[in-house]
Amino acid sequence: MTTATGQDRAHAAVRAYALRHRLDAAAFRSDGRVMLDFDGKCRVMVQPAADNRIALTARLVNLDTLTRDGRELLLLRLATLGTGTLRDHLPSLGIDDLEEALLLQAQLPASTDADQLETQLAQFVNVMAFWRHACAQEAGRIVQ
Repeated sequence: MTTATGQDRAHAAVRAYALRHRLDAAAFRSDGRVMLDFDGKCRVMVQPAADNRIALTARLVNLDTLTRDGRELLLLRLATLGTGTLRDHLPSLGIDDLEEALLLQAQLPASTDADQLETQLAQFVNVMAFWRHACAQEAGRIVQ
């Protein structure tokens, strides 16, 4: 009997993407997650999600570095900006379970193949660039 590896636990499209981009099997965590680095600037966690979907997640802002008032003001400003982008882009904003980070998240359907994953990752990274810029601008407007 063989033991499943992290790569074995990943979605088929993620395994195909990894093969296409020559990612080492060691890049996968035991639960099938893999962190992808784009141009040394953007890191995207790709992981299995419920019902064989694929979850994409990226950290935008460390909220625990802001005061409570600063955090609330930043989130209010970004939420206002986010209402205009939600209808045009798959990724959405979220906060991690510990309320320490603002995240960009997307879920891809179970039917996603390697080409679709590649396209969705490119879109995700582009949207992430927009949000990183917006976060930096809004954080710069807040006086701590």
